[in-house]
Amino acid sequence: MKDCTGKDRIGGKCMLENGGVCKGIAHMKLLGTIDVINVYHHQLVTGGPLSPEEVLEDVAEFYDVLYGHIDQVLVDSLTFEDISAYIIDPATACGLTTWPTLTAGGIDSSDVVATGVCALVGFGTAALRGQGRKYLAGMVESQVVDGLITDGTFISAVVLYIAQALSDWNSGNGGTYLNGIYREKTLTFYPYLEGWLNAIPGYQRRRKQGVGS
Repeated sequence: MKDCTGKDRIGGKCMLENGGVCKGIAHMKLLGTIDVINVYHHQLVTGGPLSPEEVLEDVAEFYDVLYGHIDQVLVDSLTFEDISAYIIDPATACGLTTWPTLTAGGIDSSDVVATGVCALVGFGTAALRGQGRKYLAGMVESQVVDGLITDGTFISAVVLYIAQALSDWNSGNGGTYLNGIYREKTLTFYPYLEGWLNAIPGYQRRRKQGVGS
């Protein structure tokens, strides 16, 4: 681990350098009480060093675009609560912020599926058994027929979400990032190479905020 001194520290702040990895947490709530959490990892390719405040701004900006592909096919009782970010090395909390523009899903909640049932999106990497899994909660009954996700509008929206996650992205602070998974044991970042939507809905496991890929 870096000690956050010298070149890793500018103006009294730990910085995200080119090649460094940050973690972002997208936090939502379903029906006002049920936490919906997805954890992402991003590698800064160019544009560094960036301050913790800039990293948080970048992550929030990206999640707003990413979930902007699917918010209108999710129930309006799914609310977008907050976004947090962390620099992995040197270990630095970047803070907490609200979603820039997203507030809630766009479909009436009267038809919501059972609590915990969600669309399961997978992302493949070059790592052995290295997949990123994202749980998209807030589906409605009409999107699932005979236990399968069949709604064309929903599927098309998720395809755009997947395409966005597979692409590198440029931030308002001048950084270019890749999305992927991070292996803490080997301190290795693996970019996403492919993505897919499981035809069978999944069930989001309860977990502590900040844990996951």
